[in-house]
Amino acid sequence: MELKSVKKKYKALNFAAGCSREVIQRGADMLDRTLDDLISDTILAMRTLEKPQAE
Repeated sequence: MELKSVKKKYKALNFAAGCSREVIQRGADMLDRTLDDLISDTILAMRTLEKPQAE
């Protein structure tokens, strides 16, 4: 998952339909971060939690 693909999907209302984009933006504002920075940091954090695939 990359920032560019998330941003493209983010515009579609059916992507993360249960999430409030207003709340996400407010959170970014509270952290004094851009939305891009917040999404990038979230992607990086999620990658640290990925489990290796069984071969």
